[in-house]
Amino acid sequence: NPHALFPPPPPPPPPAPAPPNAFLLSAATQLLDKGAHNKGRYVPLAVIVPRLGARNLLALRPDLLDETLSAMQDDSVCCAAGTLIAALAAKLQREMAEEEKSGGGGGGGGG
Repeated sequence: NPHALFPPPPPPPPPAPAPPNAFLLSAATQLLDKGAHNKGRYVPLAVIVPRLGARNLLALRPDLLDETLSAMQDDSVCCAAGTLIAALAAKLQREMAEEEKSGGGGGGGGG
């Protein structure tokens, strides 16, 4: 029996996580290019965060939190900007929890 000599091939590895959607990256980049005091950028960015990921968005604009917190001094922007801060915080918390669960935590500490 030839099948007894050769074991079945191993199952294929799980697919790698898909890179962030190019459309979402493009939309996020365009929104980030609007000025920090532009109220219209914050709610759409907050909607993108769950799909694109907080770290991916922060990689596009490392100063995003500083910009947003600074813009919150403007009464006309603060509510919209707060929506983005909340979305980023929630997504970052989930991303970190997933890393801890999968054992991918970077060791922490280091202070």
